Amino acid sequence: MNFVLNGQPRVWQPELTLETLLRQEGYIGHMPEADAGSCTASIRAGVAVAIGQQVVPRSTWAQRLVAPEDEVELFQAIAGG
Repeated sequence: MNFVLNGQPRVWQPELTLETLLRQEGYIGHMPEADAGSCTASIRAGVAVAIGQQVVPRSTWAQRLVAPEDEVELFQAIAGG
């Protein structure tokens, strides 16, 4: 079974959360033990996630499981002028 990440098929893993996926992709860095359970402390600024064209609230990333056939899109805002 697969899911899609930014247009590329990936092998689906049971119990894969958005937080874990973001950590694997380098969007979440090492978090101090004091912040364990709160992924918001170490997420790169401007990161957003959509599944099936619906934005997923950051507060749910630790609990939101990636399902087989999900189409996950990661976005990062970039400042420019």
